[in-house]
Amino acid sequence: MTDVTAGTLYGQQVHPRNRQLADAGIEMVCDTHRSQLIAMGLDPRMVRDWSVLECGGTGRDALGWIRLGAKHVTHVDLSADNVRRLQAFASDNGIANLTSHHGDLLEVDLPAGSFDVVRSRGVWHHLADPALGLARYARWCRRGGYLHLNAYRAGTYYYYGVKLFRKLAPLVTAEEMIAAMDAEAVPQNRTGALLDDFFVPYMHTASAAVVERDFARAGLTPTWPRRRGWPPVDHDIRYPDLPEKEEHIQYWLRKDAHHEDARGLAAKLDYHAGEDDLALARDLGYTAESLTAFERFRAKAKTADRARLARSLTRLYMLHSFEISIMPMAGTERHKRVADGFERETAAL
Repeated sequence: MTDVTAGTLYGQQVHPRNRQLADAGIEMVCDTHRSQLIAMGLDPRMVRDWSVLECGGTGRDALGWIRLGAKHVTHVDLSADNVRRLQAFASDNGIANLTSHHGDLLEVDLPAGSFDVVRSRGVWHHLADPALGLARYARWCRRGGYLHLNAYRAGTYYYYGVKLFRKLAPLVTAEEMIAAMDAEAVPQNRTGALLDDFFVPYMHTASAAVVERDFARAGLTPTWPRRRGWPPVDHDIRYPDLPEKEEHIQYWLRKDAHHEDARGLAAKLDYHAGEDDLALARDLGYTAESLTAFERFRAKAKTADRARLARSLTRLYMLHSFEISIMPMAGTERHKRVADGFERETAAL
């Protein structure tokens, strides 16, 4: 995953395109760190004695730890652009207790047991092998320290739709989609979400049951939330489901056992690849209409004009992500509306 294309995509094009580090965003994630520590029953002032590893991201979350008072923060990211941007920000603002490294989290060499907190937000599900990622995260954390992980939750309507779009993504390029989004006047803060969902190399949606078994095998104990009642499939839930964001699975974990051999541990874990969200959707019984409409669209898309196809995909993504997904409604209605969208765009190609 250290190839130039993936690194450029993460660094320049997603969430949102060409994001700059800014005070408001740093303060927002600082508040998130603080509130989650309080929810775990921890005093945020403890951070002053902590060495934190932030796995991936633009660097904004790493700066949130600095603002909260962390003793030292290490940041590792696949994108050279993200690393350069964070290093420049730290230099310009006199931040000496932060280091940022360019590298693949599945390959970078970090000392075992050297971090009080290892945090991976919005990254774990994008690793080529999430089980190996979990084993490496656990190895880097000290015994008695904490890991914070989140992953895209399998079995939700939102990621059902994203998996459909990823089947169509090979028919267009990122550049063609950017041109189409510009032509459709898509707001800048939404264009990056499309590029992320379409083109990031890996998207392994996670089952809570699977990852919780892996936590137990790795000697990791959930400290927050204590218990989730997530069903394996739920297309009624909206995205984003704020403030809890239950369309993601999210955990704080305490490390109670150490495994020196990360690859050996990973071989015992199950979360190596994501769930089949289309198969989960079929179990609901009311998704046939949208699946049939999608297949009609895909058949026509294979021979369509690429610029026209890119604009159709843009409209469909905006319908799925920023109209249907965000509104509270039953899954039956969601599938009816997205099926109508696929039918309209099939006729337009």
